[in-house]
Amino acid sequence: MLDIFRRAILCVLVGGLTSTAFAGTATGAYIERRSPPVVVAYYVDADQDSLTALLTHGHRISWIITTNFTLLDLTGRLYGVHDPGVVEAAHRLGSEVHFRVANFVGGDWSRAVAHAVLTHPTARAQAVTRILLVLDAYQYDGVSLDLENVSPKDRAALSSFVAEVSKGVHARGKTFTIAVPGKTQDWPDSNWAG
Repeated sequence: MLDIFRRAILCVLVGGLTSTAFAGTATGAYIERRSPPVVVAYYVDADQDSLTALLTHGHRISWIITTNFTLLDLTGRLYGVHDPGVVEAAHRLGSEVHFRVANFVGGDWSRAVAHAVLTHPTARAQAVTRILLVLDAYQYDGVSLDLENVSPKDRAALSSFVAEVSKGVHARGKTFTIAVPGKTQDWPDSNWAG
């Protein structure tokens, strides 16, 4: 649970850091323009306090990321329960709602599920199809991919999967994001920050 709150803080920091834009002028000079920070918060579906926080602070949050969908097994099956009340409340308060797709199975980040979804064509196709079906069926504004404990050997497959899912999401006019650990150097053999 603490890990989710750390990520929410990181998202707020990243949103704040990336909200500066530079515009060129006719003379070639650049003028710094600041846009408002994007404030991102995770909605932890199993925690009643998330609903209270959403209803209390939702008007201050740019994006809510729900944690209600997971890649369940080696076949690429996506499991989750859509809560229309959360989506409606967030939209009413002016927040976008994105659903997280994770490989968090049985209380742990499943390397086997990540590997299957990234490298086996049938599992991969099913995962992509299911993600896009959820996006089409409900009023989500985007998808947030959160695959963790991915084998370093699957690095290229992860990049390819991200490209495939994001293409489908963007074709629908929606937003695609991916949760990644902070990186201070290239660690191609690391399961978490490769």
